Amino acid sequence: MATLDEIVREYDKNMVLKVCQRQAFDYLSEKKGDLMVSLPVGYGKSLVYHLLPQVLGKDKETPICLTISPLNIIQKDQIKALKVHGITACRLNIMSKVEDTTEDEFVAECDVDLNRVKKGDFSIVLCHPEALFNTKTGHELLSDEQFTSRVVAVVIDECHIIEKWGEEFRTAFKKLRGLKSFFPNVPVIGLSGTLTVSQKETIPKQLGLEDFHTIEKTPDRPNIFLKKIKKEPGTDVMNEYEQIVHKLCDDLYDKKADFPVTLLFLPVYYMSEAMVYLLSLFGTSTINDSIYSAICSGQDQYVIDATIAELKKENPTIRLVLTTSISGMGFDPKNVTSIIHACPPRNTSQYLQEIGRAGRCGQPSVATLYYSNRDLGKNLPGIKDDIINYCKNDSSCIRNQLLSVFGFEKDKSIIDCQCCSFCAENCICESCVDLSKLQNFNV
Repeated sequence: MATLDEIVREYDKNMVLKVCQRQAFDYLSEKKGDLMVSLPVGYGKSLVYHLLPQVLGKDKETPICLTISPLNIIQKDQIKALKVHGITACRLNIMSKVEDTTEDEFVAECDVDLNRVKKGDFSIVLCHPEALFNTKTGHELLSDEQFTSRVVAVVIDECHIIEKWGEEFRTAFKKLRGLKSFFPNVPVIGLSGTLTVSQKETIPKQLGLEDFHTIEKTPDRPNIFLKKIKKEPGTDVMNEYEQIVHKLCDDLYDKKADFPVTLLFLPVYYMSEAMVYLLSLFGTSTINDSIYSAICSGQDQYVIDATIAELKKENPTIRLVLTTSISGMGFDPKNVTSIIHACPPRNTSQYLQEIGRAGRCGQPSVATLYYSNRDLGKNLPGIKDDIINYCKNDSSCIRNQLLSVFGFEKDKSIIDCQCCSFCAENCICESCVDLSKLQNFNV
């Protein structure tokens, strides 16, 4: 019977488990109880469910980990990663079809017989909650003993979105607590990178967790410098976006390959305006040779897949990606070093998720948030006090302000000039003092 370290080496011979990853596996192996895992974006939470069939299914011939995942972009990216490591996986999409990706070099959206899923041909079964609860296929799986007896763990990925999405527009998320009735003796695991203090209390209840254990680590990413900029007053909101986007696109035109790889989060209603301006600068091009791209709902899937693949390269041709919150979860670009928000997201949890796309390999990165009084109106649908307070704070460290929402504070070893825009202005480290002297020197 393989040990945990042997399972890890088979997955990746160069991998060494991080402390919290090992804690999760040890707890699940010994207790087989419910678990909440809250680890920083980019820490490697997904590895937990990647290896669970082998870790928990040693007494089963074909063990399965059922993973609820909220977005297609996450599911497809995970299936590609699993294939690299020789782990069979499939996804049950919201059209009640199962897409197999185990026999082709690239992700192939071809139907497979549902009986293969029931028989355990796939170690990881990814699905939307709608596909599980709102379709005949999902009902068939949940009522099939051949399938349910093979499931050794149920994972809810990005579980922090349950409150917002379950109430607003994807009500199937509210049904997740019912999974316990189908898998009464199987651990349910909630994964997130951004659980607020209040969500640490509410999310486990919404998942129906019983006598659960929590493994958590500060969500801080010290390699990301946090920066806020108040927008120049404009006559209208479109003018405010134009000032930000045009300057950025002009900079891209001047620097081209020297422009830092950047994700620009924009409201969907300004996306077309920005693309028109980029087209006026660069002319017509294909995604295969373009220096910019866009990831948003309605975008051609080939363009999205090509963009994601390009951003995983060591030196991507694409330097600027316009995007919406669709890129805020599960998207793992390796070389993004700049995140820019043209307006604040609706809460700090979403903000922390989105800036977490930068510096994935530990490289120094910058997250810039533009805001105006117009962006912070309490009458805006869904806006939370935590992001309003973050934007309005001009009297203390904004990193500490952000982390306090999640029950943490920054590491005291972070140098002020590498922390945030507020602390940088007051930094007294040797380098900053020398620079200040030089700037004040009069010949």
